[in-house]
Amino acid sequence: MLSSMLDSRIARAGAIVAALTFAATAATARDSANREGNASTTAETRPATLLFKSGFEEGVTLDPKFEMYPNGGWQDIGGVDSVTGFAWPPRIGVPATMRFQMIIGRAVEPDVMKRDYVENRIATVIGPRGTPTRSLYQLIKSKGEGFCCTQDTFMLQPAGEPGDLYISFWIKLQPDLLEKNANSWKAFFEWKTRGDYRITTGITTRDGMATWRFQGDNIANGKLPKEIFWRIENGDLPVPVGEWFKYEVFWHRSAGSDGRAWTAVNGTVIGDYRGPLMGVRGDPIDRIMIPNLYQGGAAPHYQWVDDLEIWDGFPPAGDNPPYAPHVAGGTGR
Repeated sequence: MLSSMLDSRIARAGAIVAALTFAATAATARDSANREGNASTTAETRPATLLFKSGFEEGVTLDPKFEMYPNGGWQDIGGVDSVTGFAWPPRIGVPATMRFQMIIGRAVEPDVMKRDYVENRIATVIGPRGTPTRSLYQLIKSKGEGFCCTQDTFMLQPAGEPGDLYISFWIKLQPDLLEKNANSWKAFFEWKTRGDYRITTGITTRDGMATWRFQGDNIANGKLPKEIFWRIENGDLPVPVGEWFKYEVFWHRSAGSDGRAWTAVNGTVIGDYRGPLMGVRGDPIDRIMIPNLYQGGAAPHYQWVDDLEIWDGFPPAGDNPPYAPHVAGGTGR
């Protein structure tokens, strides 16, 4: 009994130290990026800074060479967007890389990956505003044989805790998504810490109906017993398929009640959770999936992505509407 009580106290002390370390790291990141507001402002009201913006216009290229590893491969993106002037990878106040992680559960040659499994390319299509535009096209042609988790993740990897972030992008899902994913699921957006916390926006399908799911858990590859901290499900807001829609997400990490995770589609809030966004170890975020092509059902799976923006807080209404309301309180369970 004494040993159990001591272990419990040590665990609680470790969590407190981890939270304090996280707070110091996040504050340093905000200072270095010149993004610290005064004490009376909040993420909802303080002026935000645009950190990155790209519509995959001329100058943006995908590296034709892959870096292979035993479960799949990596593909880089680079260049300067000729319209916005921003360079890849995004600069978000801490050093970061951004690349595609193509996971198929086996080692293959680069030409086999592209021919048989996963392909990324920049394609000219009719975009969100009804005119031709360059966009990112992601395609999973087939799944790795006997492998659970074939996916094509467009992943931002910060070297340290990035602090508050708001991300938006336009996306067009395949028109037969509900048929392909009947009674199944689709991972849409995620971030993960080094192992103790994850936020995910996903889609579940049952009986021909699709539901948004916004969730915080510890499924972050940290070998912890699975725990779901909160979940918000929204079956009232339709999941657009075969058409462009705008996705928004914002978070403010904290070990206390001032933490926030907020997300919206086409100007309507899916979920707005208020409360702790820290794991048991206080790990920093090290993977942000913008977005993820990862789902159940039979391949092929595909989607188009355009007009990615990253801010250090909620942006003012500008030239990329709609913007969902974000000042009202939230709920979670």
